[in-house]
Amino acid sequence: MTWAINSVCHVYGERPFMMRPGDRAANFRPLALLSFGESWHNLHHADPTSARHGMLRGQWDPSAG
Repeated sequence: MTWAINSVCHVYGERPFMMRPGDRAANFRPLALLSFGESWHNLHHADPTSARHGMLRGQWDPSAG
């Protein structure tokens, strides 16, 4: 799962949050259930200090507590 997050989520998916130029981190919905919300990877790069990965409506993120 770690490989998928760090590989797939830098190529495919949605990028709703602004990030540094050249940063390609994306949200990849098909991995969300398998990764317990870790595949909402775009916010993790946009705000690395946030404990949450899923911030938008419908982004299931049980790892955020």
